[in-house]
Amino acid sequence: MKTLSILILGFAVIGCATSGTISRVKIGMTRGEVVEIMGNPVSVSAISSTEYLNYKLSETDGDAFYGLTAPYFVRLINGKVESYGRSGDFGSPKTPTVKIETYVTPVFADENEPLLDKSMFSIGAGISNNSVSRSSDKTGFQFFAAYDLNQVNLMEGVKNSVEFGFIDYGFSSDSTGIWSTYVADGTISEQFGWLARLGLDIGDDSGLIVGAGVRYTANDKMELRGEYVVRDEVDSLQFNFLYHP
Repeated sequence: MKTLSILILGFAVIGCATSGTISRVKIGMTRGEVVEIMGNPVSVSAISSTEYLNYKLSETDGDAFYGLTAPYFVRLINGKVESYGRSGDFGSPKTPTVKIETYVTPVFADENEPLLDKSMFSIGAGISNNSVSRSSDKTGFQFFAAYDLNQVNLMEGVKNSVEFGFIDYGFSSDSTGIWSTYVADGTISEQFGWLARLGLDIGDDSGLIVGAGVRYTANDKMELRGEYVVRDEVDSLQFNFLYHP
């Protein structure tokens, strides 16, 4: 439980995103470099060789706490950053030469459009070393799915997703569970990053799940992870593989 408390405290530090993240964007950057810093945009619009990456960012830490955001953009021409800033802030030298209109998205999705974007899904699997007090460690396995949350901005440069899956801890009895967690994914370097997760397990070890770890991005489609995950009774050292179709 002491380990669980420490991990919960560490996870709580993740909040409070502000618009300061856009100051890390530089003129001439590629689209990939922008997404690495800013995360995936809320929406994308383009015409000819010009592309807009649209974001919603909080102006202050207080706004972030209450979920208040303002529209920001990054404009790319021929794949390179030409300008960026707050939408409608034409007093800044880093603003577009055309007006960006902001529209309110209806609550209900268009009947011709899918409710979820299939390109945001990923699948994964892994093995784990699981330990319980007064019991020997066992090797288990899990498989899971993930869905990227492009519109959630909790911290500068942090991507967000929800994951859900099935785990078998490897013990002789009462050792399976279905789980779901929120995952925050931050950048350490070009290929390495950190992970933090918080969620619930429904099964033989029902209750809170808290975890942290590191990831290695092999390419656009494959990712390797090492994590330490704590449940009410079972602690797991996990090695997982995530595939982005």
